[in-house]
Amino acid sequence: MKGEESISSISSDQTFQGAADVATMSKDTLGQDFGRLQFTEQVQGLNEEGKDESSSMSSFGIHQAHIGVDEFLAKVGPAVKSKAIRFLSGKWLVKQKTIHRMQELPEEAFLKSARALKLCAQLFPSHFIAVSYPWLDSAHPDPLGFHLSNLKPFLELFLQTDVTEGDAAVFWDFACLPQHPRTEREQVFFQTGLHLVDTLYGFAAATVVQLKRLPPGFQGRPYRERGWCCFEEHVACLTKENNLLLDLSLFPQNVPLELERWEQKQKRLNPNMSVLDVCEPLEQRLFCIKDICMGGSHPPPTHPDELDEKLSRLSFTNKADSLTVSKIYRDLFFLTAAQTPDFLDLGCPLASGWQGWGLGEITSLARALPCFTRLQGLHLPGHPIGDEGLAVLCGALGEMPQLEDLELHDCVFGEEAFARAAPTLLKMKELMIPEWLQDTAAGKAFSRQWREAKNDPTLLEFYSNDIDSTSH
Repeated sequence: MKGEESISSISSDQTFQGAADVATMSKDTLGQDFGRLQFTEQVQGLNEEGKDESSSMSSFGIHQAHIGVDEFLAKVGPAVKSKAIRFLSGKWLVKQKTIHRMQELPEEAFLKSARALKLCAQLFPSHFIAVSYPWLDSAHPDPLGFHLSNLKPFLELFLQTDVTEGDAAVFWDFACLPQHPRTEREQVFFQTGLHLVDTLYGFAAATVVQLKRLPPGFQGRPYRERGWCCFEEHVACLTKENNLLLDLSLFPQNVPLELERWEQKQKRLNPNMSVLDVCEPLEQRLFCIKDICMGGSHPPPTHPDELDEKLSRLSFTNKADSLTVSKIYRDLFFLTAAQTPDFLDLGCPLASGWQGWGLGEITSLARALPCFTRLQGLHLPGHPIGDEGLAVLCGALGEMPQLEDLELHDCVFGEEAFARAAPTLLKMKELMIPEWLQDTAAGKAFSRQWREAKNDPTLLEFYSNDIDSTSH
């Protein structure tokens, strides 16, 4: 994806042109209008040999995502069945020292199409991992296996848990799409895969892993300065929950020590019932690692105009790709905003290593929020948004008359900033705010104003989920 070739000349209408003849498949099978329900029924219950086998493939109801299981299967399924895209077997990948271009890999490296799609559709979580990383060389993205060595510890842990059925479908562009030099057939397949990039990284149930570490002495640009990496990160943050975007540069060196610390935090935050009470030890270890690796950057849903500004400053091997990914993201953003259900959960989990959003991220979020015209509930607990951030957020909320439910508990801001925000917050019908405000003059005044506005007093809650939180 981040390799040697520009995709700017490829239109979405061309994505599947010629592929049907090349793969001896009908246009109806490869067409963009392929019936979502029809394809789900075809894949549902298939085992690796294509025989019937019961499988649960219920709809994926994540709050902010529109790329659910049905849409993923409808878009990506035909490309997988035609072998335009191949998914690596995670079980095979962990045994390797480096990767090779797709055309050079043995057949055993790839999952059969039915098995791959079943793993993608299996919830929770999906057994699909998409790899986001900077190429280390224009001819080969990982010539010495450095990136693979950083992926394998997580992949090994992921595969050990009972929920994965012993394997995972892995998308790694260099090994999963035909690479240069390509035949005419391979070129069509390559184009097909490129125009599914938003679906691959934006699939609501997919785990996107970021490989940000660089080899000692490497002179190229880091992850944060790469245009494709920026695009993949923003797509993932737009369409999935925070614990499905993981920065593997944060993978701990001493897993047992970090697991002990994590267990203590879980017991402190959830003394009555925690993940420790319902999960097996290996699953607990995976949850721990995911919480730690959530500590990387998690940009909020970002308006396309702002992303364009960012992309213009970043590096693309082919400069024209900037315009292409800009259009892909713009289309995805507005489609997501239009299809987002009435509730958006963007909280910062207290048990994670993520520090949450400050003024810069809240400003970006405020720019994007008014585009979510169906949104009635917004949950933002745990972010250190600050006084100025609260004012910026309220400015956006003023443009969202349909919004009725807001959660700001465990957020960081001051009493005076809260008092200034009161007129906007009083327009809510349901509100959760930090517990410490309850005994302040501003909090007491707000409670009185809430009742005078004839709001339901039971729907105003002063709350904290952090038992150690005593400051603001």
